[in-house]
Amino acid sequence: MHRIAIALSLLGIAAFFVSLEILIRPESISPANHITEEKEIEGETPPLKKKAEKMKPQSYFNTKALAEKGISLEKGQQNHALFRQASVGPADPFLIITFPFTEKGEAIGTVSRILATKEMSSGRLMALTRDKLQKSISKKSEIHLSSPQKQIGEANFYLNETENFPDTVFLIVRQGKKVLAFRYPKSYHDQAKNNIPLFFE
Repeated sequence: MHRIAIALSLLGIAAFFVSLEILIRPESISPANHITEEKEIEGETPPLKKKAEKMKPQSYFNTKALAEKGISLEKGQQNHALFRQASVGPADPFLIITFPFTEKGEAIGTVSRILATKEMSSGRLMALTRDKLQKSISKKSEIHLSSPQKQIGEANFYLNETENFPDTVFLIVRQGKKVLAFRYPKSYHDQAKNNIPLFFE
């Protein structure tokens, strides 16, 4: 009988310390499976975080190669519209990070990295981007596919917005695992054709 009393006393003391531990550190009883890993989309794409450092251009582009041609990128931000024409929200299978860029100190336009929110090929991502624009543009606007002779990258298309933006080029380009959207003035187009490959390095 005396042994049972000692055992119960020890059990009570152990329960007291366990309760004290839970009160002081409640996270100690959280299940281990609450930790999840972020999966990278398209292999090389850094996972998107809200932290500002993840919006740095060097996380998405070879800024050294661009700098050699006098091109610099400002810090990016998540954009909730593809160009100005198509709004992008949580229901869409991609998101957009937009970076203003300059050449030799002169503001030129923007380049946007289009990132899939689930695993898919860059070809599929580009097709979904084109479909999104097609459903959003006015009847007076049109999507124009480049001929093979004038093609930039592995595939590209233009959004012609001659009524509202007659002096602006809207261009989507796919190369390797990247899909990029460019907006710049028509006067820059010849230079753009030479410089766009640098954004894919």
